[in-house]
Amino acid sequence: MISGMGGRGGIVRRMLRAAYAPMAVLALWQAAAWLFDHPVVPGPVPALAELGMQVARGRILLDTLASSGRALAGMALAVAVGLPLGLVMGKSRRFGPVLRPLAYLLFPVPKIAFLPVFIVLLGLGNASKIGLLFVIVVFHIVLAVADGVGEIAPDYYSALRVLGLRRPGIYRHLVLPASLPRLLSSMRLSAGTALSVLFFAENYSTRHGLGAFVMNAWIMADYPTMYAGIVALALLGVGMFQAIDLVQRRLCPWLGS
Repeated sequence: MISGMGGRGGIVRRMLRAAYAPMAVLALWQAAAWLFDHPVVPGPVPALAELGMQVARGRILLDTLASSGRALAGMALAVAVGLPLGLVMGKSRRFGPVLRPLAYLLFPVPKIAFLPVFIVLLGLGNASKIGLLFVIVVFHIVLAVADGVGEIAPDYYSALRVLGLRRPGIYRHLVLPASLPRLLSSMRLSAGTALSVLFFAENYSTRHGLGAFVMNAWIMADYPTMYAGIVALALLGVGMFQAIDLVQRRLCPWLGS
């Protein structure tokens, strides 16, 4: 009986923790609507009602799928390129001193300023948007992974060599697992940046996408619909964070939950 009550209490606590953040955001949102008392800041009720209607119509679902596809494609490409480059930059005595100054020089450059270049080279479609996301995210991943590799104590390498592991085994059992937490942390930070850049990139020659959805509503002064798109964009970001957390629990169980 006591254990059953404890189990129900744990479920209630988890539900309260899960509900705390959205309830706090909704309360602050409603307070802002009362404070400004202007159509450009509608309360959460009309915005969420409009979101429900847009979901029922199916339009915003198509826009969300288009935006999520571009974001995931850009980040997946960045991981595919940035992870091996970061490993090499952090581990290789030959290539590391060459790659690190280049990364330090190029990382602070505002890549979004090169959007016209991407449009000319890759066209107005998805390729230029995904390419822009890739260039912005890949530097986060390269530097984070290189730092993770650089934090490995030399004694660990010596211990694995004593056990008879060669370079592929050392990378598999030490270097890659040690760099995964840094990689996943950089992906969390990059997810917010990627969505911000995607919102900007989807404002040119885009038929489907949450950025275009929000801007079209703003142009029409349809503020509840505009905020519905913003909420959908925020939910997409939350979904990306949850996916990264799930990957971390699977690949890095030693970090705990």
